Amino acid sequence: MAGLECLNSMPDQFLLNMLKTNLYVLMDLVEAIKMVDRQIALHESNGSPEIMMAQYKAQKVDFIDQFIKTVIAANTEHVNANLFVIKTVMDKYLIDMVPELKSEEENDIMQLMSVI
Repeated sequence: MAGLECLNSMPDQFLLNMLKTNLYVLMDLVEAIKMVDRQIALHESNGSPEIMMAQYKAQKVDFIDQFIKTVIAANTEHVNANLFVIKTVMDKYLIDMVPELKSEEENDIMQLMSVI
């Protein structure tokens, strides 16, 4: 329920629209992401082949992609609330999947970050 506490700061109308249309879809997607995370942890502890890990990680990315698309489609009037929900999910479930950057990629990213 801790994840729902952050929703209290969002605009009421956005929450009502999300409740009416996509809340259960989004909740199911979060549960699917959690399930895949548990599978990844299980296979990491068992020393499973890398191909299995890659399949689970790809599935996790697909679920996160579906989540993001559903949030964006839910309501385009409250971009800040949409971004907040997306950022929360990405911070929680994607942080461990950021690949190691090669030096030239890192330079490009750092250049972009300096502009931002």
